[in-house]
Amino acid sequence: MTDSTDSLANKGYVLTIENVRDNTEGPVSFKAFLTDLNDSFESNWNETQVYARMDPIWTFQNTKRTISVGFTIPAYGPAEAQATQEKLAKLARFLYPTYNVSQGVATMSASPLFRVKYVNLIQNAADGSGLLGVIQGFSFAPNLD
Repeated sequence: MTDSTDSLANKGYVLTIENVRDNTEGPVSFKAFLTDLNDSFESNWNETQVYARMDPIWTFQNTKRTISVGFTIPAYGPAEAQATQEKLAKLARFLYPTYNVSQGVATMSASPLFRVKYVNLIQNAADGSGLLGVIQGFSFAPNLD
């Protein structure tokens, strides 16, 4: 028997997360079926009330983009389920900063920064590479059956 999800993965239907600050472990890739995708944009403005003027003066500050993703990771058998667990553990390690230790004192040297790609839904529009950003966290609920 063959795993039918491998053909989709071979066509690029994988969620890839790369640790930008320290890519010694390489990226993690999951054969993923999206169950939820929410892409929101929020512009922030600073309102300043000025003397003798009825309307405030608005100054643009930034635009914040937040992407929320829910997905299911298939496992064809126990070996693939074990490999997925190891990838999720690796992703959890990616969420911690990098430290330098000097004379017994640890100081943070790099914050977690990621490049995320999923087909053409999550990518850098300019060159098709992964979208640079942060991951504020993740949760997973394995199917124990």
